Amino acid sequence: MQDVHEYGSAWRGVLFRKTYPQLEDLIVRSKEIYLQAYPGCHFAEQAKTWHFPNGAFLRMRSLERDADADNYLGHAYTWIGWDELPTWATLTPYIKLSACLRSTQPVPVKRIRSTGNPGGIGHVWCKNRFVGTHNKFAWLPQRDDQTGFIKLFVPSKVTDNKILLSQDPGYISRLQLLAGVSQALVKAWLEGDWDVVAGAYFDVWNAGLIRPQGEIRVQPWWPCWLGMDWGFKHCSAIYWMCTDDEGKVGVFDELVESGQSPKDLAEHIGSHSQGYKVEDFWLSHDAFAQRTDAETIGEQIGQEMAAWGLPYPAKASTDRIGGAQLLYKLFKFKRIWISDKCAELLNVLPAIVHDPDKPEQTLKMDGDDPYDGLRYGVYGKLGPRARPENDLIMEKINHPDPTIRHMQALLAKKQLQQAGKLQGVSYNRRY
Repeated sequence: MQDVHEYGSAWRGVLFRKTYPQLEDLIVRSKEIYLQAYPGCHFAEQAKTWHFPNGAFLRMRSLERDADADNYLGHAYTWIGWDELPTWATLTPYIKLSACLRSTQPVPVKRIRSTGNPGGIGHVWCKNRFVGTHNKFAWLPQRDDQTGFIKLFVPSKVTDNKILLSQDPGYISRLQLLAGVSQALVKAWLEGDWDVVAGAYFDVWNAGLIRPQGEIRVQPWWPCWLGMDWGFKHCSAIYWMCTDDEGKVGVFDELVESGQSPKDLAEHIGSHSQGYKVEDFWLSHDAFAQRTDAETIGEQIGQEMAAWGLPYPAKASTDRIGGAQLLYKLFKFKRIWISDKCAELLNVLPAIVHDPDKPEQTLKMDGDDPYDGLRYGVYGKLGPRARPENDLIMEKINHPDPTIRHMQALLAKKQLQQAGKLQGVSYNRRY
């Protein structure tokens, strides 16, 4: 309400909630506040819009799908609100509607305001954009690269709500009862801690698995391998892993980039890999389905990798459940360590949550590319290995005539290569 008095009819606002039932709660609360704060205002039930006597208005809307944001393109608002921002899976609606923050009237201060609790499907992108690890962006004004606006994260704890606690002194005690269900939930709600997430899949994850990069010495005899989740608009996330002398998996380097061509990515991977005994490379399966040329992304990366004397990429497993459970065991029994150099991965891992529809599986979220890159590499190396190519070919050979059997073998091999199950490019290993 702070600008309604001053700007009058030039002030136009819109307030979004994810679903209509959630929006109804906001409408009820707004009636308690606005009717007292601004005598003469009224709420149009059909249009879900507040109208003020001086011509200002506030629309209250639900926005369930990212595509629904297109309905507002071309609108002009001087105030845009997002209630519980982490309930949106991606930042797409937020970015699109930031373009609607404009006015032809003399309104010098235009605002976007968002609220949010830790957790939810959008936790990762919200945390990356506004909060930072260990709340490092708190009270720190920054210019946003995508919108050009100044952004600021205002942290809060339950103890900041003086009115609530004065009216309901037992509220904190009741919250603490939830510790038996989820300590992460209590910590998030009581302290506003965005580094813990209710419903986290890897509830066995702890900071003791992080090693300072200055203390890591990858030995020449340690076998190394790569895991990569490919992306262009989304990030490509590449991880260098090894098996140390204790038999533990070590994740010692990362490369997270977007908007890179296959050739550029392969060059960056090659330069990062100098001095390491890289034996295997697992690449996300979608890279073998998408093309920017006559060859797939995976094939283009593979040919460039060969020039660096590195392995041709194998198609990573699509078994999300198996990969997540393997990582869970490694975390639980402390059979893995991660360098603090892998900042993107360390930021994402605590925020990976259960899929509410398939609790044994992780929920796919915007910004989880580093997790996928890790999963592909670990599951490719330690999970069930693919059947030998000769076994797959022999299944297709069933004719008694030797000539026809030979033709069947050639056809079977060609089909497997096209399916990405065999890699037809040879390379010379450097070791």
